[in-house]
Amino acid sequence: MLYPLAIGLQSRELQPIFLTGVLKMMAMLVALGLIALTALLVLVVGGAIVACSARGRMLMGLELLSYSIGFGILGLAILGVGVVSVSLDYQTNAWVLLSIGLLLSCVQWYRTNIFSRMFGSKAGTLATDARIAILGWLLMASIPMLITFLPVKMPSDLPDGAYVIKNDHLHVRVQVMMGAMPADNFIPFAATEYLLRDISFAEERPLMPGQELANRPILMSLAAVPLRAAMGPPQKVVGPLPTFRYVGKQWPDVGSFGDDRSYRRFLAVALVLNASLFVGAALLFQYFRLRRGYWVAGLLVFGSSPYFIGQTLFAWPKSLAAFFLLLSAFTLLARDRTWVAGLLAALAYWSHPYAVVFIGAFALYLLIRERNDQNPRRGLLPFAIVATGGPVVWWAWAYWYLQLPSDLVEQNLSVSAGLASHAATRFINLLNAIAPISFHSLPSVVDLVQASLLGIVGAVGLLLLPQAAFASVQCIRQHSKEFVLLLALPSALLIGVFSVLTIPAVHGLHAVSVALLMLSLRWMQQRNLTSLMLACVTGQLVINIALLLHRGHALLFG
Repeated sequence: MLYPLAIGLQSRELQPIFLTGVLKMMAMLVALGLIALTALLVLVVGGAIVACSARGRMLMGLELLSYSIGFGILGLAILGVGVVSVSLDYQTNAWVLLSIGLLLSCVQWYRTNIFSRMFGSKAGTLATDARIAILGWLLMASIPMLITFLPVKMPSDLPDGAYVIKNDHLHVRVQVMMGAMPADNFIPFAATEYLLRDISFAEERPLMPGQELANRPILMSLAAVPLRAAMGPPQKVVGPLPTFRYVGKQWPDVGSFGDDRSYRRFLAVALVLNASLFVGAALLFQYFRLRRGYWVAGLLVFGSSPYFIGQTLFAWPKSLAAFFLLLSAFTLLARDRTWVAGLLAALAYWSHPYAVVFIGAFALYLLIRERNDQNPRRGLLPFAIVATGGPVVWWAWAYWYLQLPSDLVEQNLSVSAGLASHAATRFINLLNAIAPISFHSLPSVVDLVQASLLGIVGAVGLLLLPQAAFASVQCIRQHSKEFVLLLALPSALLIGVFSVLTIPAVHGLHAVSVALLMLSLRWMQQRNLTSLMLACVTGQLVINIALLLHRGHALLFG
């Protein structure tokens, strides 16, 4: 008599656990579905935009895929502007604009055979690279999303500085996953919420404590608006926002927007946009003629890198900016129309302002390369006009129209220190860019894992970094203006601009890290060191996976 009763009680106890598991699985599937939907929208809209030009209708394979993603992100951002610019219900606006945009895009895909030129018979052998790249793009967005479902063990104390918002919501858990990174992953989400809730940027400021909207452009936020609005936007805010107390002051309570459901919807878009760097890396590897084995090896290292996975997961748009910078550099190297390269560089700036350093370096490269070229389409002027137009439009809106201040420069500069202190700071920052580890004592495994998340050593790989250094020295000896102006100069400027201690690799060296990985593989390919490449790549994959597993174990069990 007691046995059936015990079984019944046990089954009742297991029912909530089973239901929780089912609900979690459904949430995962919905999140992955949002990623697939976002990627599809980006690709369909972008492919149609690219096909509007005669040059775009000639593109094939991976090159067509890359430009389609780039212009698709621009297309979504333009739709986002349209959604919040018409004084109607934002959900209705989103459905109307998305429906019209998709209808026109599908007609354009059919008329110009985009699918066949990207993945099908018209692309020929180029189709394989495009198929691998789009699969990697989707995986690069999906894996970080799945990571967010881990039951992270939260620390007992969330200190000021990194943790402006102190709760157990998803965006805070992502900060914990990244090792107490600052709350910059919340800034693009907050900007999206301001747009959807009809909150005045000028009246409810700063966007977050110590972070004015004018510090960072909002391309990612605009691109997230159409889908967020179509799925049911939040209610518009009437009256002033409530405030919360932080470091002895009252601030607009933007943390109240950050429920897990809303943030995950935004994160799905952010992951797709940040993961586009994978496609940019594939295009760069292809341009420098890495053979298939080396090309695939590079993508495997990229896709397993703790650095690139972390920078994709953390929803600040620095990987997105790097994608646009790689696409802009590719356009310059391919000697295509320089105004297109300028537009892509401007989009990089609208993703994150660190791109202004690369815009200057790219302009100098064009000035030197084309000084005797009479073809105006390949000259500096078209690039300069379009590339500087992006920052000018942002400054006009943020500084002149909204009259918002910006303290981004002041946050990273210290004018009171002496010359020796400035030199020491920049030397330490150079070391931090490679591997942010203190060598005052023997580094622990935790230190090594954190360094792999934040340093070039985690992006390129410990076993591939020496080859990248050898290749860099070779480029300098060969007086390669491409290496010096497109890679070394912006790297030096990004490291040198900070007069406070920081970790430059997460402040703009994403594209540089991709280029170093390419140089490492090309150096071995030029010397036919296939066995060395296989050994190094295999070893690096093992290291990357081990570091990720160690991080996961620490997050789950403390």
